[in-house]
Amino acid sequence: MGPAEILSPDTPETLRLQGGHPFADMYQTSLLVHEELLGNGGGPVLSGDFLRILADRLNMLPTTPSVTFMGGGRLPGGVNGIEYQHCLNVAGEIAALLGEMTASTGSGPGAMAAAHEGTEQAINGGATNFGVTMEPLVKIEIPGPHNHRLGVVKLMPRRLEFLLRLAMGVVNLRGGVGSLQEEAVEAATVLDERNKEMDWPIIFSEPHTGNDTPMMDLMRLFEAIAGPEALSRKIILQQGTNYEPLSVLKKLKGDSNGFWNRDIALPEQAFRPSQLNPAFIKSIDLRDPRDVPSRTFSELSHLAFYVVQTFLNPEYVRENGAAQIKIARSLHSPLVKVLRGFWEQGRVKSKLSLDDVINFQLV
Repeated sequence: MGPAEILSPDTPETLRLQGGHPFADMYQTSLLVHEELLGNGGGPVLSGDFLRILADRLNMLPTTPSVTFMGGGRLPGGVNGIEYQHCLNVAGEIAALLGEMTASTGSGPGAMAAAHEGTEQAINGGATNFGVTMEPLVKIEIPGPHNHRLGVVKLMPRRLEFLLRLAMGVVNLRGGVGSLQEEAVEAATVLDERNKEMDWPIIFSEPHTGNDTPMMDLMRLFEAIAGPEALSRKIILQQGTNYEPLSVLKKLKGDSNGFWNRDIALPEQAFRPSQLNPAFIKSIDLRDPRDVPSRTFSELSHLAFYVVQTFLNPEYVRENGAAQIKIARSLHSPLVKVLRGFWEQGRVKSKLSLDDVINFQLV
């Protein structure tokens, strides 16, 4: 039995956070490190240094080859659906490939829970599962039953940075527009010119096969931004039961420090705070994809943030109208196809159409 199995989502919040929560001590330690190093308004400690200290205090520095799995909390068909089973299988294949592994996720349900479960099934006793969540979520979203350690941060960009710094490779599974935001930041990081020597694969994985699939649409968009050569070196597609593309992760064996001891440069544009206001949204610029691909991926991450927020805040669109986004002609068709796919997947949450939310201006 995993530590989180002793509780249910109906457990009173006071119990979950005061001794009854299986990660209550780690939650409190996380808050203490925040207060000590950052205070209420931030501080002089660099984000990477802060996360390194936080991971050390929480005993979350990987001691085995470390892979971060990104994916959504809601999968079609739930735990009995093909998406969940695919996540289980992919995590299990990677774990078996490496023999021992640290699997890190956002600690939620869906693809995240499946990655932890698959890792544990494949190497029982040789798996270490880390979760990273945000303070508001720890109160309402119990970490999955196969989660062993939990880190808590206060900002979404810092949560993503934590997960990236834990990783020597990243596997992207099924998700919504929020996952597109994460994927764009990952691409911005690996394609940043300062990281050109970094050997850090990003894998996109789906149960479907062929050329007309969600991940293939995403690959076409990424190729339109970065070009096929950059993608072939940094970004890999895995489909169905052909697990051969996962073999690129074999080289992780014996290297268990993630980014902690590497000189990684995080693209400033990708990690600047995203805000739902007209000035920020007007600043999104997708006009020059091949000029600086890392910058374009950063802008894509902010556009994805805006789309996610319109699900949650439809009144913003009704009050301010559709966002006016300048975009290169080469990006327009693949981006619209990807966004429509994500939008339809989550449409039950919004009565707005994608055209209500964004007006692309081709340049």
